[in-house]
Amino acid sequence: MSGRQRALLGAGITLMLAGGLVLAWAVAVGQAELSLFLIVPVVHGTGAFTALSILLIFVGFVVTFISLSFGTVSELDGTPQEGGRKEWGGVILIGPIPIIFGSGRSLRGTWPLLALAIISSLLLLMFILAVVL
Repeated sequence: MSGRQRALLGAGITLMLAGGLVLAWAVAVGQAELSLFLIVPVVHGTGAFTALSILLIFVGFVVTFISLSFGTVSELDGTPQEGGRKEWGGVILIGPIPIIFGSGRSLRGTWPLLALAIISSLLLLMFILAVVL
């Protein structure tokens, strides 16, 4: 990992931690409330501390993602690659919808279809339970 990557990764983690501390302060002084929706934490509030904490956490995620995108796979896991082409890819979940991108062979086979089937069945189950209850 290069020096620039380490600096960006450290800055991203520091921003996320600072956002968490500001959020804890906002909850302590009554400007924000935390709750859970299924397993997703939800923050709502009206104060400036709440807005600042959300902004810090979001910017921390972006900076961390940028720092990790600078390196190659071989740099991140420490295994040397000999010849061949480098593969990359990932999955982004926007709500219940998975967006699969990349050039990796593992992203082309049955794994993305299996993930989509699991997420779709969980969504269907959630809607059925919501109607019944």
